[in-house]
Amino acid sequence: MNTNLVIIFGPPAVGKMTVGSELAKLTGYTLMHNHHSIDLSLEFFVFGHPSQKAISEQIREVLFTQLSKSDLPGVIFTFVWGFNIETEDAYVSAIAKKFQDQGGKAYYVELEADQATRLERNVSPFRMAKKTSKQDPKKSEENLLKLEKEYRMNSNPGEFKRTPYLRINNSNLSAEEAATKIKETFKL
Repeated sequence: MNTNLVIIFGPPAVGKMTVGSELAKLTGYTLMHNHHSIDLSLEFFVFGHPSQKAISEQIREVLFTQLSKSDLPGVIFTFVWGFNIETEDAYVSAIAKKFQDQGGKAYYVELEADQATRLERNVSPFRMAKKTSKQDPKKSEENLLKLEKEYRMNSNPGEFKRTPYLRINNSNLSAEEAATKIKETFKL
């Protein structure tokens, strides 16, 4: 069996994990949100510490290698893609290649929502329950606003060239509606 990969990317609190969770229910795919590795590494080091980054990256490397060779129908990975960081494109390419080398397909879903919507979602009970590092609402909001100033976390119109690709403004969509759109568009 070839394991497919769906990468859902966008800025913090846009709904990547929530949409991914709904997509997992609809498709039988497994969700691996980016905080699975981040939160474990934060048990030992502060965010941004070289050892924290190394632990998180090594966990992902092992997971992607094993998942790409598995008999799972698919994996959903959520990710904040910094489009103004040169290494991000190569990082995503390497992840996708693992699955493609095993006969799977990589799908790309970009979520976007206005800042007010994301600030509201930032304190949702589901997000706070699933992401240990987001349980301090004030600190989480400060981080969201800081990242917004430092990084461009959505692509510019026409910039994203990978296929198959779907961009969804989910400001006014439920997670289930967005997940259904992904499933139907990609025929998952």
